[in-house]
Amino acid sequence: MCGLTALMLIGGLAVADQSTASWREAINKSDVAALHQLAGTGVDVNTGARYGKTALMLAASKGDIQLMHRIIALGADVNQVNRSSGNAMMYAAQYGQRQAAEVLIQHGADINHRAGKGWSALMIAVLKGHSTMADFLLENGADPNVRDVLGWTPLMRAADAGHQTIVNILVNRPDIDLNSRNQHGQNALHIATIIGTTSIVTALLDRGIEVNVADSDGNTPLAIAKLKGKTQLVKLLQR
Repeated sequence: MCGLTALMLIGGLAVADQSTASWREAINKSDVAALHQLAGTGVDVNTGARYGKTALMLAASKGDIQLMHRIIALGADVNQVNRSSGNAMMYAAQYGQRQAAEVLIQHGADINHRAGKGWSALMIAVLKGHSTMADFLLENGADPNVRDVLGWTPLMRAADAGHQTIVNILVNRPDIDLNSRNQHGQNALHIATIIGTTSIVTALLDRGIEVNVADSDGNTPLAIAKLKGKTQLVKLLQR
């Protein structure tokens, strides 16, 4: 009887190991159909695959709401992180999956968690140009003034990338700090002037950003505009 019990135990462990291996393989291959089949078979849904990516992170990136609900019910940790400290909310932000972000928030995800570079989900949404996602995150408590390891804020990143719609969303936030400065002493106006996006410079000026502040090299936005020969920006900054 003991021998039979031992064999059954070994067989059960072998099946469990195979299920775990199949789970990891499905994540690595972005095979959500396989995950749907494997969920509920006894596999630990928090098992990470390559680089610590979980099934929930994959489901969030794909916007597979059904799979998300299912594995969360089976114990998936909405705040689990990968090897870069990124969580499922960041995957949703990267791919503009607003509904996925909503599910995560409903289940207690930390909207302001920061990954290795100091990036939050909002910063990622801004970098990817996902204006709807950025607006959604802000309306649900994302910090608009979060700073990455280089001191850059979402507003600076939006200005640098030329994302006009996101700049407009950010500058109209009552809690926005327009005058945050990065590691070079630049505010968002310095950055917009360097990039040369007239509409973004105008939006920042209209909201009252500091115009005469000098960066670490002693240059104001006006000085930068003159150095770069950007006549239209010089006129705007002198108004």
